[in-house]
Amino acid sequence: MVVGDFQVGGRAGYYIQDPTGDNNTATSDGIFIYNTATDVNVGDHVRVRGTAGEFNGLTQISLVSQVWVCSTGETITPTEVTLPVEAVSDFEKYEGMLVTFPQSLIISEYFNFDRYGEIVLTSQRHMTPTAFVEPGADAQAAAQAYLLDRITLDDGRTAQNPDPAIHPNGAEFTMTNLFRGGGTVTGVTGVMDYSSNLYRIQPTAGATYADANPRTAAPDIVEADVKVASFNVLNYFVTLDGGSLAFDH
Repeated sequence: MVVGDFQVGGRAGYYIQDPTGDNNTATSDGIFIYNTATDVNVGDHVRVRGTAGEFNGLTQISLVSQVWVCSTGETITPTEVTLPVEAVSDFEKYEGMLVTFPQSLIISEYFNFDRYGEIVLTSQRHMTPTAFVEPGADAQAAAQAYLLDRITLDDGRTAQNPDPAIHPNGAEFTMTNLFRGGGTVTGVTGVMDYSSNLYRIQPTAGATYADANPRTAAPDIVEADVKVASFNVLNYFVTLDGGSLAFDH
């Protein structure tokens, strides 16, 4: 059954999932179909003939020779997934499947939101490890633990600088419908995708957003909270590699 239709937007395909599954919770019941020749919709029960393979780590059916639409209007219950996981590889058993995160997830990073429509979600706020431990083994362990408590919410598109940008609630991102770091999203639902060494959720429905970290009306500053320091770095580097192209500034 088609659980995610992304034939438009650059992904050029759709995800199908076996509604009954193979009764093996360690393996996925879904797969990506790389095909736009036959128009399908979410809820279509389809049969596909093609070649199975891998593309950038994602299992898919390509070189599709035939698609049969057997019925329409079918539904499937998304599989629940929660953060953190015990290993990043735990996401693989859901690859290509319709999943949902019932817990409230925190918007922890949105560096690539304007360029790729990506938002990083976590179950709790995380600090850069070296902000609370010295560089070394402890910082490395904290960084690895952080990888177990994050999932990337994508937008189902591949173009850079997408217009319009899409809010996690599924509507267009505007100045009256925006989000803030530290805000939460509940009920994130979509297909578990994998590309560029990263597991992502390609959304099939909007999540519920809550402004859990509202901006204060004014900075919370009291006397002696702020210190200003300056440092002249003009002569900090006087050579470059000590080689023939040395710079004296």
